[in-house]
Amino acid sequence: MNNLTQTQQTILETAATRPDGAIQPLPERIRGGAAAKVIKALMDKGLIQDIGLQPPFQTLVISDAGYRAIGQEPPADQQSEEASEEAQDAAPDEPAAESEPDSL
Repeated sequence: MNNLTQTQQTILETAATRPDGAIQPLPERIRGGAAAKVIKALMDKGLIQDIGLQPPFQTLVISDAGYRAIGQEPPADQQSEEASEEAQDAAPDEPAAESEPDSL
């Protein structure tokens, strides 16, 4: 079920060896429009994600799905970070209601 191109595979395998999971720097042979195209394809497949450390610039790292796509298990610390992000996304955006003291 591995639908990765050789370039996508190389980018994910390289990112998996980096402590922060960053996909950049990309291999020198991938530049300009080719870089944008491969990054978009990886994002569309959910194999990389923007963790937004330096807005407005993207901070792209390999996702859990990216590790699995290359036959690796994601690091435990990344799994817990993604789980907490998903929990935050699922939480309602309403502020917690403040409790008022009972007035008798």
